[in-house]
Amino acid sequence: FLSNLSLSVFIHFSVITQILASDSIPVQYLGIEQGLSNNVVTSIYQDHDGFMWFGTYDGLNRYDGYGFKVYRNIIGDSTSLYHSHINSITGDAADYLWIGTSKGISVFDPFNRHFYTPTFRSFDKEDRNTLVENSNIIKSAFNGDIVLAGTDTHGLLYFKRSSSNGLQIPLVIGKAKVSNYRVSAIEYD
Repeated sequence: FLSNLSLSVFIHFSVITQILASDSIPVQYLGIEQGLSNNVVTSIYQDHDGFMWFGTYDGLNRYDGYGFKVYRNIIGDSTSLYHSHINSITGDAADYLWIGTSKGISVFDPFNRHFYTPTFRSFDKEDRNTLVENSNIIKSAFNGDIVLAGTDTHGLLYFKRSSSNGLQIPLVIGKAKVSNYRVSAIEYD
């Protein structure tokens, strides 16, 4: 048993040493000097075309392997990013990007290269609301057919594939349904 363990440890150490010594794994620093909008990266996402998206404290950055295209909020432009402080990025089945910001949610339409702001209906009312608070986390589920957004005070929001209209999911405590709760992480199985 001990000799098998020693051989196993030696093989793993040998493979790790080869990987670390190899020149085949390129490591490149990307920062503001290379065009990134801010050195504080809060989220990373790779889209269906292979572009890398970086959320920062000062904008959404698309990296194509050569340079950055930076998207920020432009005051008065409803087709720009809703807010420039990015918390989370995910994609849906229609290849739209969903961006959680510190002031709401933006959805990037890759076909016309514009953003829009989705709305949601409260679980107990027939209303339409725009999220104007922190969206902590955004995750797609079921191969991108739904998008879930965790907020500071409106709880969990549910959006069907590329829909601009979502639904608030209440937290059920006993027989009561609560709409004012915080969601800071989402994990589905």
